[in-house]
Amino acid sequence: MAIKRLFFCFVFCLLGACVINAQEEALVQNAVLEGVQLSADTSSSKQGEMVVSCYFIFMDKPSSYFYEVRKRTKQLVFEFNDTKMGTSAINSIQQAPIEGFTVEKKTVDINKTVRGLKPEWHSQVVVTFSLSAIPILNITEQYGVVSFNYKWNSDPSKMASYMEKDNSKKVMYWTGGGVLAAGAGVAAYLVFGPKKQPEQTGPLPDNDLPNHPSLQ
Repeated sequence: MAIKRLFFCFVFCLLGACVINAQEEALVQNAVLEGVQLSADTSSSKQGEMVVSCYFIFMDKPSSYFYEVRKRTKQLVFEFNDTKMGTSAINSIQQAPIEGFTVEKKTVDINKTVRGLKPEWHSQVVVTFSLSAIPILNITEQYGVVSFNYKWNSDPSKMASYMEKDNSKKVMYWTGGGVLAAGAGVAAYLVFGPKKQPEQTGPLPDNDLPNHPSLQ
């Protein structure tokens, strides 16, 4: 009889855990990366100059994302969190100085760096651009659309003026709102969303204090 009770307790706990996990997963709405679009505008008045634009096409919006310029390996890397890949293949495209890109799906534990916390798994899509040179990038987010653009020139003698000259590592994080500059050591904190800071308050009001008559 005791064994039977233990069996039913085990089944009940197992079902409860499944329901809790299903509820937790339901709270996370994964975005879907449907495509990566590259285009070049050559209408500039400067000879050989063009403006290259890249758009990430999503269904829904990633919970957070960041980009990193890896100057040593000449790579531009975007990571989109709580994101999956669509059913259609995303083909690599070349547009100078972009030599092509790869799209990779991952599953990451955002609690990995915090000892003692239960693993919390999230879907992630990583897009890595291979570059022949690092252009001066302008990366924006408007109405949930992530894009970047840069100017480039096909004349080799003029390329130097279109290339990034800062040798410091650049990492920019988005958490659904403003843009933050940060080091890689705080990636987990920033990428998956810091807690909202409490609003600043002024001096406490004194108009609700009891009114005591002055001592004579």
